[in-house]
Amino acid sequence: MCDLARWPRTVLARFRADVTKTTRQTLLETAVARLGREELAKAMNTPVHLIDAWLNGFATMPDRKLLDLANIIETLGDEPSDPG
Repeated sequence: MCDLARWPRTVLARFRADVTKTTRQTLLETAVARLGREELAKAMNTPVHLIDAWLNGFATMPDRKLLDLANIIETLGDEPSDPG
C-alpha cells in the first residue's frame, strides 16, 4: 500500500492537478494556445506566474477572472478552420 502522507506536497499537488483538471484550466489552456501566456496575462491584468499557477492547479482562478477569461475567449472567436 502507498503511504501518501510521506510524499512531498509538490508531488501530490502536481498529481492532483493532472487527475482533476478543471474546466477553468481547460479554458486557460485554450486561451494560452491562441494568445500565448504573456498576451493572456496582459489581457487579464494578471501576472504570468499566477496564470501558470492556475494552469498547474496550484491556485484557483477567482470567478471574476473567469468572467474576464470568458470574454477574452469570446472576443477571439472560432479558430480558423484547416483549408486542407
